[in-house]
Amino acid sequence: MENVDDEFYERADAHIHLANDQITEETPRGKVSASFMYGMSRFCCFVTAMNCEDKEDLVKSKEDSIEYFLEQFKLVLEENYDDYVDNY
Repeated sequence: MENVDDEFYERADAHIHLANDQITEETPRGKVSASFMYGMSRFCCFVTAMNCEDKEDLVKSKEDSIEYFLEQFKLVLEENYDDYVDNY
């Protein structure tokens, strides 16, 4: 991945460890994954909102923001998927 700061992977690992800690017999990986994605989507909306001047600006930025986050998620998902295939 390009243009990441020194703590990038440490932050990502912290989120992964938190998610892993939530996996139990009663709460399988799929449920944890769904919660993780929901939380990430909420945080993406928060980040976008904090970069907007007002509600109107937030409304106007919706499609571009969604497109950006989907594109970024797809890139890192493909990168991680390929890594898992290479190291399976």
